[in-house]
Parts: sequence; C-alpha cells; structure tokens
Amino acid sequence: MKKIAIRRVEFLNYSRKNKRMIKVVFTDGEVAYISPCHEGWEIWHCTFDYKQVALPIADKYNGYLHGADLVTEEYE
Repeated sequence: MKKIAIRRVEFLNYSRKNKRMIKVVFTDGEVAYISPCHEGWEIWHCTFDYKQVALPIADKYNGYLHGADLVTEEYE
C-alpha cells in the first residue's frame, strides 16, 4: 500500500458560516471534502484510506465547520 500524505488543507467559504467546508488535497492529487453534519462532520469524495488520513483534520476543525472562528473559538 502506498503512503497517503496531505499536501494542503483549504478552508472554504470562511465568511459564509452556514456553507463552510474543508478541502484536503493529498500529495498524489486525490481530494477529500469535509462538511458539517449535525454536530459532527462527514468526509466525502474519497475512499476509506483517504478518509482515515483526513480524520484528524475533521476532528481538529469541527468547530470551524459549525461557525467558530478558525483561530480563537472552540465549538461546544
């Protein structure tokens, strides 16, 4: 199995809190999206292996997805 690594993370729709998403771009060109879902998140547009790598990003930025400030606020 090849090593899956993240190249960059993009925070989409920052000024539109109800439309926020995170785009995760991997070193091999694959892309995953993370969207808010109820009080959690969902990772889509990728296979299970890519989801496993993107999972820490989804957990870390769950607050952002639900409207919290990217740097200072925590989502509860």
